[in-house]
Amino acid sequence: YDYPPQVGDIDHPGSFAFPVVYRAVPGLTFEMCQLGKMTPEVEQNFITAIKFLESEGVVAITGDCGFMLHFQDLASRHTSKPVFMSSCCMLPAVNASICHQGKILIVTANSKEFEAMHDLILEMCSTDTFRDKYVIVGVQDVPGFEPIFTRGMIDIPKAEAGIVEKCVKACSEHKISAIL
Repeated sequence: YDYPPQVGDIDHPGSFAFPVVYRAVPGLTFEMCQLGKMTPEVEQNFITAIKFLESEGVVAITGDCGFMLHFQDLASRHTSKPVFMSSCCMLPAVNASICHQGKILIVTANSKEFEAMHDLILEMCSTDTFRDKYVIVGVQDVPGFEPIFTRGMIDIPKAEAGIVEKCVKACSEHKISAIL
């Protein structure tokens, strides 16, 4: 979906020390990503974007939102490149890397919608986020973050302080070994 990216965001070219090919999907919204539902027109735009990225010679295709896991299968059906539509795709590797050393803190824009993805995450990532090993923290109520829900500019200093506060609190209450 289209929003004004800022340095540090996967969508900002200044976030990487190497070239990145970008392609926004016309009509795709954050709400569609959270709910996992596209209109037929947006689905066609999504497929066109996948084909464009492939034609540009990318070595892999990523999304910019954890909720894009809803579209992992759709993307994979239209390319031969590796697809990582969501950071949730990293959960199996993170699990393996920390084994029994502690819990994984998952920070999400909207904890309610993330928890609704439980079955999809279990199916696509072989990860049961309802297990005690995971601590889910939603930042939907963090001051400065709310513009993400309306395609606005996040107040990074304000939002960062609130997100860090939530993470520090979770780390003090649980033995956190990794943060996603």
